[in-house]
Amino acid sequence: AGDDKMVKLWSTDSWTCARTVSMPKKVSAAAFTHDSKHYFCADKFGEVHSCAVDDSADPVLVLGHCSTIITDLECMAGGKTGYVLTGDRENKIRVSVMPKPEDRMRFPGSAPEIQSFCYAHTAHVSCVRKVVQKPKVMEEWTTKDTFISASADSYLRMCDAASGKETDPGAAIAFNNGTIVDVATRYEGSHVAVALEGRDTLGVVHLTQFRGVPKLFLVGW
Repeated sequence: AGDDKMVKLWSTDSWTCARTVSMPKKVSAAAFTHDSKHYFCADKFGEVHSCAVDDSADPVLVLGHCSTIITDLECMAGGKTGYVLTGDRENKIRVSVMPKPEDRMRFPGSAPEIQSFCYAHTAHVSCVRKVVQKPKVMEEWTTKDTFISASADSYLRMCDAASGKETDPGAAIAFNNGTIVDVATRYEGSHVAVALEGRDTLGVVHLTQFRGVPKLFLVGW
């Protein structure tokens, strides 16, 4: 997805474009829902639209941030139906309750319920990523629905989607030598790669837990 207002759905079997969707505004972020039935697209006017993977129906407005740019979007399992994480230019992350599959392609008259807000950052949010861990590891965590966020304030943090609070404020990592522009997680959730503006090496962060509390630990570069 990009500034041309086009969202392209690709097949990784044939590496061909399966569908192109025209959005009303420039797209700033996109993500598949945790059940892979839909994908959400956020734009630079603060709106999130839903598209069906196996349907050619037009995009449907799902939710929006009032008068601000959505900088990143992530969908994750958790709660009863899942969560939609949206970060913005006003330093906050909104955690919305994921609409049920039958409600994602229709506007029921109101936006999804807001589960929480995360106000841990002091500059615009550049990245939000769900944490996917092995079931055996997650069983030991006191906080199950965790996600990682990064910001222009150079901090990497881990938060609880249900409450919007940090799992451990003291475990936040400060990258004092640059703005964090992107974060990538390994599928099994054990490590995170952090990209900083103006730096040609990646920071490697280990996801761990102490007495059931999820924590972040900087490994190196």
